[in-house]
Amino acid sequence: MLEDVFQKPHVIAQLRATVFGPDLDELASILERLGYKPRTVQDHLCVAGHMAHWLAVQRVALRSFDEATIRRFSRQHLPRCRCPVPHGKRSYVAGVAPHLLMVLRARGRIAPASRPPPTPVDAILAAFAEHLRAHQGASTATCERYVRDTRLLLEEACGRGSLDLSRLTVSALRAFVRGRAARWSPRTARRSATAARSFLRFLHLQGLGDGALANAVPTVRDARRSGLPRSLSAAQLRQLLAAVPCSRPTGLRDLAMLLCLAHLGLRAKEVAGLGLEDIDWSAGTIAIQVSKGRRASVLPLPRRVGRAIATYLRRGRPATSHRFVFVRHLFPVGAPLRSASVTHAVARAFERAAVTAPSRGAHALRHTAATSMVRAGASLKAVADVLRHRSIDTTAIYATVDVPRLREVALPWPEVRS
Repeated sequence: MLEDVFQKPHVIAQLRATVFGPDLDELASILERLGYKPRTVQDHLCVAGHMAHWLAVQRVALRSFDEATIRRFSRQHLPRCRCPVPHGKRSYVAGVAPHLLMVLRARGRIAPASRPPPTPVDAILAAFAEHLRAHQGASTATCERYVRDTRLLLEEACGRGSLDLSRLTVSALRAFVRGRAARWSPRTARRSATAARSFLRFLHLQGLGDGALANAVPTVRDARRSGLPRSLSAAQLRQLLAAVPCSRPTGLRDLAMLLCLAHLGLRAKEVAGLGLEDIDWSAGTIAIQVSKGRRASVLPLPRRVGRAIATYLRRGRPATSHRFVFVRHLFPVGAPLRSASVTHAVARAFERAAVTAPSRGAHALRHTAATSMVRAGASLKAVADVLRHRSIDTTAIYATVDVPRLREVALPWPEVRS
């Protein structure tokens, strides 16, 4: 396999003579399957050879090679390295390390990954995460965020590594939320407060705390209703979509994703999670499986959105075994997208179009979809059904965009005589 990657026999001989020599063929095969370009595969293999040379110089036994060894190689050796071997790009150490460790562990050449024993804090947070998944229907991302915020609460109230739940007092809860509100955005502070309330209710269910204590968690002011939703005008939306370069495969993908956001009101996570089986072409519908709250929904598929998706599937989507509609076009080619990838596609479109808007994220297009429906005469209940809101109160913010109807119900301003 190395002979297919390198043309110079002496480079191949050097790599095969290292302690990683027997494993590099498999490593190269994995990198190629993941979609690395040939030059990048060469650089990653040279980085592995460089680490093997350093192990020999330092007389480090292969069996003790692990993540800590790689960190020592990166932090202590690389800044002053003068090794007479092919180095590859130093920035590729972090990229090749997980694959190299996986190959070595699968072959039994190094010790399995060691995990520190769980602490009482780890145990109760794991139980909390399972409660969120099993009984609250929370997504994996929501569980991770709530657990992260709750760990911070426990560290501030009880001390790092300690679990004295009696120290979760009213003053400790208020200090935690106020501190988060002072350092972070209102949205982040609200999430931390919600996580704290959810954890306290969980403790009550487990018989470990007073459920009324959740009422002591301060409420962070929600300024979202103080102004109009941050949506685009029809002209701005046309300008945004026209700026997407549809001559490229990634442009076809990005245009289809933007239309899903702007016409269906999907969230970035929902766009990334769309599967090929979710689209019923004969019925003209699309099923949203990865929804907030794990509730599947079926929406009508607008003709323009369906045409853009079909064009991408026929002309732009790379060959892949994954069953997601939208996939990566760079390494790893064909892999599923993350919600951040959808958000980045929206940001690129805003940058190309030079559209001035209060918000330039994926959620601005969701607001745009809702605003367009309200201005077209749709009821708030219909908008809530499309956006999949649990409560109509969440959708009520879009009532403020229908100015003509607001004028009809607005009371006249009383005259004041001097």
